[in-house]
Amino acid sequence: MSNEIIVAIVAALAVVAVPTLPAAEVWDKPYDRQSYIAFVAMLLTYDQHCTSLPDHIKNQIDAMAALLDRSDELELAVATMNARVDLHRTSTLKWCEAKKPLINEFVEGPATGSVKP
Repeated sequence: MSNEIIVAIVAALAVVAVPTLPAAEVWDKPYDRQSYIAFVAMLLTYDQHCTSLPDHIKNQIDAMAALLDRSDELELAVATMNARVDLHRTSTLKWCEAKKPLINEFVEGPATGSVKP
């Protein structure tokens, strides 16, 4: 049984609510663990379904995911699945457009110091 199938089964059995990301203007506060996981999941989903991000940003996202404990891997998988469900529920184009300002601020760096990845 592949890892993706196992993750899908576990996610279906354990209904885990992943909080939505805070608005960019409140990102001057430190992330809590759930928001950090949701943010990494959103970045991964955006890269796969919207626009391919530059390699140095992909490396940064991989490093962010690597900072998570092994116990957080399942939560990251569930958060990624939740992001994909949200993407398909709202339509890919609308989801990508809604996330684009956050992604641009993450890629280009904060203009006002509001994003702390």
